[in-house]
Amino acid sequence: MMLSVFLGIVKGERVALVEMSGRGCFRQAKIIRSVLDNKKNKMFYKKISIFEQSELNDLGEIISKGYSYIIVDFGSNYEVNRETFLLCNVKIIVGNLSWWKVQHYVALLAKCENEKSNSFWTYLANCCTDKGLKYLSGKFRIRIKEIPYVPDPYSLDGEELDFLYKLTSKWQV
Repeated sequence: MMLSVFLGIVKGERVALVEMSGRGCFRQAKIIRSVLDNKKNKMFYKKISIFEQSELNDLGEIISKGYSYIIVDFGSNYEVNRETFLLCNVKIIVGNLSWWKVQHYVALLAKCENEKSNSFWTYLANCCTDKGLKYLSGKFRIRIKEIPYVPDPYSLDGEELDFLYKLTSKWQV
């Protein structure tokens, strides 16, 4: 959500946010968006479209609509989404490194370890500890960047904006 707000509102691009994880995560985002649209921020509706998996028949349909960016949440089931993920121009692995969820990130990294292009992927995590970052970075020979804590992804400033500008600086529309 934070990345879609940055690209759509801050950078002024048309963004599609697509859920393919099967977890219904974007249902709440759509509710929040409708509240924001009704109260103050019509720009959000015009720049960012949110698609829940239940509304999605074909990703190609969304691709053909001329969005500058399509952000897809594939969830953690890499085997099911591998082919589509590998077709993406920018590949970002996002996970949680808190002690009760780190096993999911480790499992995903283990599944992707033999992908030939994985050294070009971007690895991000929240709820990080220095010890956890060092361990995973060394074990999988990757660099995991910490996502700054954002209490409200609809309201970005300072550290979050710096992080997102750096993350997107080499992307081309």
